[in-house]
Amino acid sequence: MTIGEQTTLVENAQNGCQTSLNRLAEGIRPRLEQYVYRLTLDRQLTQDVVQETLTIMVKALGKLEKTDRFWPFLRKIALYKARDAQKAEIRRRDVHDRLTPPTIVEDNHLAEQINRELKEIVVHSMQALQPDHRQVLTLRCYEEMDYSEIAAVMDRSPFAARMLFVRAKKALQKQLARHGVRKATLLTALIIFGKITATSEAAAAGTTVAAGSLKAGVTAGILAAFMTKIAAMVLMAATIMGGGLTLWKITPSNSPGAVTPAGQAIQPAKADFLSSAGLTPVESWFYFPSGPQGPVLRRLSARRDGGEEAFCRWVYDGATSRCCDPASGCVYILNCNPLRPDLSVTRLPGDGWELTRRLDQIEGRNTVLPARVEEKAGLWCIADYTAPTNQPRERWTITQRSNLPLEDCFRHPWAVDVREIDKRDEAHRRGRTFFTVTGEINEQNVSGRGYMPLNAAMAQHKRPWIELTVGGASVNANFTGLGRPWTGLHTIDTIRRDVARCGYTFTTKLLDDSHASIEITNAIIYLTYTVNLNKDLLESIDMTDSNGQNLGRLDFNYTETIDNPDTSNNSRPEYETSSPHKLWLRNLVSEK
Repeated sequence: MTIGEQTTLVENAQNGCQTSLNRLAEGIRPRLEQYVYRLTLDRQLTQDVVQETLTIMVKALGKLEKTDRFWPFLRKIALYKARDAQKAEIRRRDVHDRLTPPTIVEDNHLAEQINRELKEIVVHSMQALQPDHRQVLTLRCYEEMDYSEIAAVMDRSPFAARMLFVRAKKALQKQLARHGVRKATLLTALIIFGKITATSEAAAAGTTVAAGSLKAGVTAGILAAFMTKIAAMVLMAATIMGGGLTLWKITPSNSPGAVTPAGQAIQPAKADFLSSAGLTPVESWFYFPSGPQGPVLRRLSARRDGGEEAFCRWVYDGATSRCCDPASGCVYILNCNPLRPDLSVTRLPGDGWELTRRLDQIEGRNTVLPARVEEKAGLWCIADYTAPTNQPRERWTITQRSNLPLEDCFRHPWAVDVREIDKRDEAHRRGRTFFTVTGEINEQNVSGRGYMPLNAAMAQHKRPWIELTVGGASVNANFTGLGRPWTGLHTIDTIRRDVARCGYTFTTKLLDDSHASIEITNAIIYLTYTVNLNKDLLESIDMTDSNGQNLGRLDFNYTETIDNPDTSNNSRPEYETSSPHKLWLRNLVSEK
């Protein structure tokens, strides 16, 4: 179909000619299928997107003012529909599916000219790219669009589109290099991809990529290569001067030790380059491999205020917590999962009505619960925070996927060449720590030791354990009311959730930028926990009676290196890791 024929059919269709509308849809479908398939690399998804795009075309064609702009008009609709479809597909696709090699031109002379192994490498390399990288390569190389046109389609500035194209090329080169394909064959790889994704033999024969289309300009190339590095160096210097890195840097109240009232937000510090300022949460993923009572893997998507495209803000895959700083483009590997900006308790979809109601009463919140979840392995929950203002704040999607490989949901979601900066201490890099307990309760000496995995992956190899003696006598201790970082929750969250589950209330005090305290307030025995927010570790527990009389104190010290080989849990008793409805430490103080 020539441009002239296409324009005539559009004009006739706008004037109500059904025959022209049908011919237009039939004539444009092959080109549309070819374009969408290069974006999705999924045949079934391509057919769905094409059908939806043509449906919208029929409804919106009358609004098209410039009939010679029909293809750009249709192409932009398809791009948006493809993005939406790919996001939805991530939630429901069978993770064992793999890309089916294209078969349209498999049995003709083209297959004999293209080495089959190279073809598979090219297809899988393109599949490994981020969707926006694949989009910009398609628009530039196969649609032959200039950067101003790409910018209009992808809602970016022309310079940003140029930069994205440079990064997309580098990402593709890196994928090809992993398979032993050298850099000089990038143009050949793009031509091969264009031919094997063509919808007909004639289209494949006419597919080519101009060498000039791979050029993005010297300035863009230099900036793409060095911008992230320079920004990272500046931010690292700022971090050193500032004395540390926190995901949410929380500004204390007017005076040290001031109690944060229930429901009152604690404002993030303005100078923190990993602050949540300017970001709006979009969607959270919760995955429970062993069921809702076991460890949880989490992922949060967000968007810049005023922006349209969401990006992965942070992800915890059971072993490592990573956070993306959109200002620098760097990804930081942190000791622990992030806290809420207002320091409120993290809620989980399997908490149940009783615990949620208790926490809401303490903090003055109104949490929206998902439908009842089953106590089965493979629970996957998605919380959507984009509900209209007249709807509940959170909308939940609950699925049960017992055979879901973790890497498919929580694999590295950023560009393959993104700069990563590891901010973990030695213990968190190792994933485990031993600890000692010292102090006294009612003038009796307390001593103890234990082992604690710092992530879910390490907990699968060795169970946590704790031994404690008071006045020379052993006591039956467990991790209820203590930190349990292997569960995927921050120590300050596990303690407060335990306190609420046992029927007590608490107040949270922010002591400084890196420490907070939790005080049990409705009991004869008062316990005050001090938690290091940056290291995700409990440091001490103070005990007083209702008159303020000191009853004791426990200090926890953690080893980042294991000097004594005897401190393994091979000969240690495997104590119960938690008892959900009993704060054993409070009862111990009462007994002693």
